[in-house]
Amino acid sequence: MKFRWISKSRGTVILLYILIFIIFCFALALGATQEEYDVITSPNQNYNIVCVEYDEGALGGSIEINLVKINTNKKDTNVRTLYKRRWGERPSIAWIDNNIIKLLYFC
Repeated sequence: MKFRWISKSRGTVILLYILIFIIFCFALALGATQEEYDVITSPNQNYNIVCVEYDEGALGGSIEINLVKINTNKKDTNVRTLYKRRWGERPSIAWIDNNIIKLLYFC
């Protein structure tokens, strides 16, 4: 008498689910990209506004607008997120003066 923990048909179904899960994870890993589509420097050259678009494939993505302090001694280290929305919505951005940023969001 043989002891089988999993029948042959059930084992095939489990193997198929595992294979589909591995393919899905691989597709998600390859689908995620990050692109800086705009960098705007402040009038006094102390800050940058960096607009980053995250494309996550089938999951959609997001848009992030970051304020980055320009440091001449080191790489840009001070990053502050000003705006984060779902992918596909790009606001209009402009510096009003050295300390004020204008974001216009169009629905």
